[in-house]
Amino acid sequence: MTTAEHVSRVETDYLAQLEKAARRFDERTAEREEARRTLDRRGVLYADDPERGTKRLARLNADWSLARSVERMETVPRTATGSTLPLRPDAFGTDVLGLERLMGRNDLTSVTFLEGGYLAARSIGRIALRVPGGVRHDTGFMVAPSLLMTNNHVLRTADEASRAMIEFNCQAGPDERPLTPVVFALEP
Repeated sequence: MTTAEHVSRVETDYLAQLEKAARRFDERTAEREEARRTLDRRGVLYADDPERGTKRLARLNADWSLARSVERMETVPRTATGSTLPLRPDAFGTDVLGLERLMGRNDLTSVTFLEGGYLAARSIGRIALRVPGGVRHDTGFMVAPSLLMTNNHVLRTADEASRAMIEFNCQAGPDERPLTPVVFALEP
């Protein structure tokens, strides 16, 4: 048995983060299940908050009645460009085509969306694992200040994790030059 005086602060913080992440996941179970029921029962237009849906439709220069009409139409997969809706090309404009797949129209987004993406991307890192003959790269993301999440096939054992590093800023900057990566060893 481990007593409190033999557990390091890093281990204590790590365990606390794991417990908080597990509680958040458990607390949101009902919300996730309700979202799934809404998707199954009402469709993708109702998966998000109605106010956010209305704002999205406004950016597409459309409204709820048009979106509902497009949602109810059956589509036929195509291999060529154009709509998959069963309509003659002259029967719809870019508003319908934009609702269907957001192509063929100006779909500009505000810079706040880009700034939000930049901030979210900061938590994503490239996992570099030394393997015989080189290095294997995968991805992971931070879910708490010192808690990394990745798929089980990326780091299958504590030994693999002990040989891995997480690298952040593994992309080009605005000038197309690589950024300087920030690298951390993992503590399995």
